[in-house]
Amino acid sequence: MEEKDVSKQYSFNEIVNQIDKSGISTTCKTINKYYQIIYHQYHSSSTANLEKIVKEDVSFSTEVLKVANSSLFKSISDSEITDISKAINLIGWDIVHKIGMTLSIKGLIKSIKARTFAAWLINRSVDVANISEIFLESLKNTNHKLADINSIYAYGLLHDIGSLGLLQVIPDYQKDVMSIKLENNDRTWSDAEEYLYHFNHNSVGEEILLRSQLPNSFSIIAKYHHSPDPKRYTEQDSIILTLIRLAQAALIDNHKFSEHNAFSDFTVNIEDSRRFREFHEFSFSLQSEFERVLGLNETIYNDIKTRHLDANFSHETSESIVTQA
Repeated sequence: MEEKDVSKQYSFNEIVNQIDKSGISTTCKTINKYYQIIYHQYHSSSTANLEKIVKEDVSFSTEVLKVANSSLFKSISDSEITDISKAINLIGWDIVHKIGMTLSIKGLIKSIKARTFAAWLINRSVDVANISEIFLESLKNTNHKLADINSIYAYGLLHDIGSLGLLQVIPDYQKDVMSIKLENNDRTWSDAEEYLYHFNHNSVGEEILLRSQLPNSFSIIAKYHHSPDPKRYTEQDSIILTLIRLAQAALIDNHKFSEHNAFSDFTVNIEDSRRFREFHEFSFSLQSEFERVLGLNETIYNDIKTRHLDANFSHETSESIVTQA
């Protein structure tokens, strides 16, 4: 079959400008708002404004109440919580911020034609956000360099924003890239994008996040989450990037990808676990990287995996946040 070359149809600047005018830009700016509140340790004026946002947003307030009335908090309050202020005080601002950020990125599904693939990408980003936070919290006590990392959850949500942007503005993005991948499985996803468009989702994500006024570290994670280059960023950026890569690898190690059927139309002849390992370019063979940057060895990894990752890892917004908190 003759390979498809669509590079002349799209230029990098045109694509990024289209994305910048879409819901992606609004989502990034919304997550930046939450990130800034977290970074500045919940100033009273910021939390008051955020509480107002929660109360005025039906979906946001519904999720907050759902969490407050979940089994995790029932032992604290036996009666049903119906007041938003009480719910926020009960579950805490950390979880409220996560709910707000997660709802923001999940809202993109409505504006994307390929909703199955978009949902897969977003659910995966939520998983990466949760798992990277689990490893960060688990390793903080033994690695003092991790203590200053703020809201790894936001980094996890946005690390693959370039793919969502391309999916939003290129009608056949998923189909075209998967077709190239399946014709030559030695090509990575990024390789296939480069062949088709002469750019990839990593560089697109970098530019989107640079324009969103988020700290520069976010654009670095988008650019290098598949192919790290320590000469290009700081030690703290390296820690954040490694946590994101660790979360991706842990998902593969946990066979989480087999639960999704986003690629079934294109990969029916490829064995499931092999398909996702090859699609995501790496597995948990990156142990030396994780040990060097994070101090994570196989014994510690297996302990964290057993205690936090193996049992009932949920993709539901509120449940995913609460059960991992």
